Amino acid sequence: MFDFQLKRAQVALADGRLDEAFELLKDPSLRSHRSGQKLLTRLSGAFVQRGQDHLSANRLAPALEDCLRAEKLVGNVSDVVRLREVIAQQIESERAESQQRAEQLARAKEQMQNGWLSTGRKILAQTDDRQAQCLLQNAELLEVEKESAAKRIEQALKNRQIELAAQIFQNSALRGSMNHEAVSLLERIQQQAHRKVHDYLLEGQIHLAAAFLNQLNGLISRCEMIQPFRQAVEYSRQAVTQIDTGNFEAAAVCLRKIRTLLPKAKWLMEMIGQAQTAAAAQQKLQAGPLGILESIALSKVSESYETAKKAAQPIPAVNGVPFIGRHNGMDMKTRFILQMDGIGAFHVLCGDRNTIGPVSGSKRSDIELVTAPDVRPKQIERIDSDYFFGGDQSGSGKRLLSDGDRIELSPRCRFKFTLPNPASSTACLIPSSGRFPRADISGVILMDREILIGPERNNHVQSGLIAEAITLFLQDGQIRCRSNQLVYAGGSALGSDQTLPMDTQIEAGDFRFILTTHNN
Repeated sequence: MFDFQLKRAQVALADGRLDEAFELLKDPSLRSHRSGQKLLTRLSGAFVQRGQDHLSANRLAPALEDCLRAEKLVGNVSDVVRLREVIAQQIESERAESQQRAEQLARAKEQMQNGWLSTGRKILAQTDDRQAQCLLQNAELLEVEKESAAKRIEQALKNRQIELAAQIFQNSALRGSMNHEAVSLLERIQQQAHRKVHDYLLEGQIHLAAAFLNQLNGLISRCEMIQPFRQAVEYSRQAVTQIDTGNFEAAAVCLRKIRTLLPKAKWLMEMIGQAQTAAAAQQKLQAGPLGILESIALSKVSESYETAKKAAQPIPAVNGVPFIGRHNGMDMKTRFILQMDGIGAFHVLCGDRNTIGPVSGSKRSDIELVTAPDVRPKQIERIDSDYFFGGDQSGSGKRLLSDGDRIELSPRCRFKFTLPNPASSTACLIPSSGRFPRADISGVILMDREILIGPERNNHVQSGLIAEAITLFLQDGQIRCRSNQLVYAGGSALGSDQTLPMDTQIEAGDFRFILTTHNN
């Protein structure tokens, strides 16, 4: 049997069947025999020779496998060591070349994404890699697309269709490009948009300026040269709100802010004068005989309101949406929960004065938290556009809040106070160590006039899941939505003047949300 096995191994080696001979020589009885040892030496030499042939044909994996088998047969003899060194050098050389090709492809891809197609081509021309050829083809298609988009933008600008030009730029490969042509086109779109909004505002056509800004995409409407006009429109809205509530002095302040942004607007001086005249007349009326009657009436209204509060009457609603506004001196408060797919949920409170306290406390709070029941509730109050925290009923001990301040209800219940957008007085409370009774609640929004939801950092709710910002705002005591896309509620399209329904899924493009009743 021994001679038969040895003969089989000799025949397999003679016929070049090295793998079969290797398996046969695994038998310890053959390896210990003198004839078997000679056969091992011949077989290892054959493996080394075949490994060198594989290496010459650049077949590194089979060459390394033969080298390892030769090493198992005879150990680290000189022939095996030399073969292993050559294979290691070849592997390292190929690894370095592969890394260099990958770096070239990454540089070329980066250059093409930035709009430098010619530079990307030069880099790719230095390699014949298959992936490089695919990138070259993509670069050519990209260049054709950019040329087509540039021509359409030129035509739109020629026809004064600024909104169309901005939309084409936003949806084309020119967006994000850093080459001269793309930058020049973007600057031209921004300049024409700047000129148009500026003319609207100088003429006092604020509604047309606001509508035009809403039609522009974020890349254009939020550029540095147009941002002051967005602030002017926002101050105009604030002035209208102050006039509606009879606060003419605050309206004059808003108008003065607009004047710093639009010093050449002649209509502003007249409006400021009218607001100051109205404020002076209002002060005279309040200081005169009628003011005494007004004070008596307000005190009676306040007493009736406290009585209604004790009776726990429900907050009135308009078309299913709670009413918000000052009526006969009463500070009515809207409270609801804003649930957003993929983002989370937020408590939304619209009153100027809200309390924060434990969920199991003796008194119900507007914002309830899971904390010790003996923790004393605290108050957060909005006066004009400023927020104050803490203090007692007399108003003493209040602390003025600034963006980024930390507020504390207890050592285990802290919040970060933020004002994400300087043009909006809506604030957010983000818990850092507190918990809400509902686990899905991410924070609190203290809504003044609007809630901005979008990808930019100056939104009250920021998420990369939203392509373009949308705005929830209060108008005529009702909650509405402003978006560049169609808004649907329960499958039916809503107009810009329609109220958002409660407990119904609302869609604006790919963004979905729902407003639900605050169960406090």
